[in-house]
Amino acid sequence: TLNPRLLYAHTGGLVLLDTVTGDVVHTEDRPSFLRLNGAGDGRHVVVTDGDTFRVFDTGIRARAHGDHSHYYESAPAMTAQTFDAPHAGHVVAHGGWTNLFADGTGQIWSMPSDQVADPGPLVREAHTQSPHHGVALVLADDALLTTQGTEKERFTVQVIGKDATVLAETTDCPGVHGEAT
Repeated sequence: TLNPRLLYAHTGGLVLLDTVTGDVVHTEDRPSFLRLNGAGDGRHVVVTDGDTFRVFDTGIRARAHGDHSHYYESAPAMTAQTFDAPHAGHVVAHGGWTNLFADGTGQIWSMPSDQVADPGPLVREAHTQSPHHGVALVLADDALLTTQGTEKERFTVQVIGKDATVLAETTDCPGVHGEAT
């Protein structure tokens, strides 16, 4: 059996631990402030690293097999998959999609969570009207929920259809920040 793993960030990089034995499984030197975000596939972690989103492979994957799963182990490591994102911000895994938001440009990347580490994943791109500290996620009907605002204020949440039309909107969310379902 494979033991669960815990990835944590510190001022010098990343450490991956075996949660049963406490043994260090892998270390990754990265001399910057890092934030960790679940990628939504149970295997990868999206690392927010300044102006870049990076994808880390924890080295454990599950493959469903009828009423149970089989687990496989590989070498944990930072993958080659990156997204250049000025002021890389929120990462939201929701409904089988992983969504990345670049605060510095308002650019949004959404991809199937099980393809987050694949080179050239099926990515849907969108942009907000202005750069801001925002958030986005793909809804069950493939519409995109996102914030709109500026660096100074944000109070709008929109649902945008695939044809870029605004399907729903509220401007009654002063300081809108984050996502929870």
